[in-house]
Amino acid sequence: MPIAFPTLICGIIMSQHPDICTNSDVPVSRPSALTMDFRLLEGKHAA
Repeated sequence: MPIAFPTLICGIIMSQHPDICTNSDVPVSRPSALTMDFRLLEGKHAA
């Protein structure tokens, strides 16, 4: 299961500081933004 937090933080930083990208930066497509296993929401530990 991929971790979405680094992607989220990167997106926030890039939206607040768009001038940190340079012409040599190359955009890379990432797989799905967030995957979740619904077994995490089952059982006694889920609120």
